[in-house]
Amino acid sequence: MLEAFLNSLGCVLTMSLLAGAGYYTASRGWYDQNSQQLIARLVTFLSLPCYLFASVSERLTHNELLSLASAMIIPFASIWLVFFTSRAAAHIFRIERVHSGVFSSAYTASNNMFIGLPVSIALFGEEAVIPTLLYFFANTTFFWTMGNYMESIDGAVHDQRQIPKVFSLTTIKRVFSPPLCGFLLAIVLLLLDWHMPAPIMSAAKYMGGITTPLALVFIGLMIYRIGIRNIEFSKDLMVALCGRFVISPLVC
Repeated sequence: MLEAFLNSLGCVLTMSLLAGAGYYTASRGWYDQNSQQLIARLVTFLSLPCYLFASVSERLTHNELLSLASAMIIPFASIWLVFFTSRAAAHIFRIERVHSGVFSSAYTASNNMFIGLPVSIALFGEEAVIPTLLYFFANTTFFWTMGNYMESIDGAVHDQRQIPKVFSLTTIKRVFSPPLCGFLLAIVLLLLDWHMPAPIMSAAKYMGGITTPLALVFIGLMIYRIGIRNIEFSKDLMVALCGRFVISPLVC
């Protein structure tokens, strides 16, 4: 138990140091608007899709993939149950209508790739990758459909516009983001029992290896841009944090 606790502390310290590097370099004026966008695009459109593709391709076989089909029920069910509790919490604690959707989205969905995957691997080892990726699929599907829809309602209420549709061409494009496409491509190739040539797999692994440090540096510089002093722990934020760190684990 003590070893696991110390290991988790070491993992948090590692993540903090990487994010701290982004915060410090941002404070020194290293990044302009273009460089910030470059880091975000490198992670979202290149390194993260490669990482997901390589991780699934290397850690699963055709038969193992089929055996995991029933396991997909768990992340989907847990996420939607948490979402329903978020709507109940929004009513009970009288969350302001203008950011009720953002509240439910933050309460329910998580950033389980940039932060969650590295922490899971540090705590539980490489065997944590596949369960985390299964959760990623359910989490991404939820966020870019219902989560994004709830947030768009906030915008419509604020601007007094017509509430948009849940499903649209824009929604479909957002669901099938580059990271999810990398994940799904690996799944399709496994189902077909096709294997990519070794040079392609090596390139994907190398590119995927920069995902975590780049993502954490980006998070650090974004924290600097927002300003720690500007983060206010309001009632709404405290309820959302309670949902994220207490209710969601209990539901799971």
